Amino acid sequence: FDSYDGSYVASMAGDQGSLCSDGPITIGGDAIIGGDVRAGEGDTVTINGSSTEISGQIGTRITELNLPLVDASLAAGTNNNGSLEKYTDGTGWIDPLNPGTQDFMLTAGAVYTMPPGTYYFRNMTLVGGCTLNIVGKTTIYITGNLRREGNAIVNNNTQLASNLTINMTGGTAQITSDNPFYGTIYAPNTDVTYSGTAD
Repeated sequence: FDSYDGSYVASMAGDQGSLCSDGPITIGGDAIIGGDVRAGEGDTVTINGSSTEISGQIGTRITELNLPLVDASLAAGTNNNGSLEKYTDGTGWIDPLNPGTQDFMLTAGAVYTMPPGTYYFRNMTLVGGCTLNIVGKTTIYITGNLRREGNAIVNNNTQLASNLTINMTGGTAQITSDNPFYGTIYAPNTDVTYSGTAD
């Protein structure tokens, strides 16, 4: 898939979407992976889902990935968190960012457009059928956990994967969704769980 050629079309998908880890990999739901799945040396690949499709090979790595860890220190001091405005749910105004904890949360059908920029969050929670709209180059640093579930939509309106990057320093990433995702999640020191039918 090349986003510069236009929108993603499942029937035109290639086979270079491999999953690779230095630890174990667990796949649930009805995942379709157009490539290989490789767990770390001596680790396992666990598939929980009768409709899961993997076009490539399933196995373990013979060398470590040795990917650089995420350094969020610069984003901690200089970021665009101050540009995040409150939104209304019809009954009142809600701040998606808790300034005391630096937790970003959208729930209960919220629709929110994030201005382009660089953001620094502890936890990021997207649940309850909410929609997060991305309209330009956006980089998010997360030092805690990422939860995207409950039909939450991350709508990268540009449909350019290079316009949305989520960098994680550790923690866990729970990604359960049936909605497409255009972007990159770079999490070399994070336990990532993916389930659902999202591309």
